[in-house]
Amino acid sequence: MLFTYIKSRMARGGLFLLLKSGCYRPLLHHPLVLCVLLLASSGAGLAAPTLEADTQLATAGYYQLQWDGTGATDHELQESLRADFSDPMTLYRGSDRATMLTGRPDGEYHYRLRALHEDGAGPWSKTLRVEVRHHPLSRALLFFAMGALVFLATLAAILVGNRRQGDGA
Repeated sequence: MLFTYIKSRMARGGLFLLLKSGCYRPLLHHPLVLCVLLLASSGAGLAAPTLEADTQLATAGYYQLQWDGTGATDHELQESLRADFSDPMTLYRGSDRATMLTGRPDGEYHYRLRALHEDGAGPWSKTLRVEVRHHPLSRALLFFAMGALVFLATLAAILVGNRRQGDGA
């Protein structure tokens, strides 16, 4: 029972909250309890989540970020234009495990994620970098022109076929 309590307190808030509770201070002199505390305080209870993107180069105008379930009920996702996160913006806070991002102008975007527990926030994930580089306007206009050409050819084939069928009847 004691070790279950110690493990749960360490996973939620670390050594400080366990000592602050004061319930088990006399037991802190026991070597086995100290070993459990040292192992638990190594950060094993609050692992950083893993953040991934479906692409590192987004040219289609959208991309998806997804993350693993760390056992936390909520997560906080931040975006920054700088790798050092000197200008972070919280994009999402909630219990989902993925988010779709659209409408970003060309540039580099940096993302990080952390788990939110009832006793506070966990460590940040490794920074994820996604580059947005839209297709050039010349390529879009070329595709539009090719589509218009195919449309006109199809329309001409229909009209010519309809006229021939009308003449033969």
